[in-house]
Amino acid sequence: MDPLENRLGNPYARRLHDEYNRQYSLASLARSKGLDPSAKVESQTTYDLAERVEKAVGPAGIAERIRELVKIISREETALKVSEEIVLGRFGSFEEEQGAEQAVRTWLFWMKR
Repeated sequence: MDPLENRLGNPYARRLHDEYNRQYSLASLARSKGLDPSAKVESQTTYDLAERVEKAVGPAGIAERIRELVKIISREETALKVSEEIVLGRFGSFEEEQGAEQAVRTWLFWMKR
């Protein structure tokens, strides 16, 4: 989800988008030379907090649900609701302990931002 995609007709938005992509490509090229411990750029591109939560701690699909919920309930209630849904298997089946751990990780990441 790139919020600038809908505004690329705007010269400022286009310049931001293009420059970001150029810098990210440059960082990727530098990493590919093998001089760093990791060949991959650690920073992940995210356009909102919901996407950051999904990419950092998961589970897959949680970003869209967070976006839905924050429109109708508070941030705290959203955190509790998605945690509950994780444990109940809405985002894949987990062993009991795994599901609880995933729910806590997701809840903490969402709440600390």
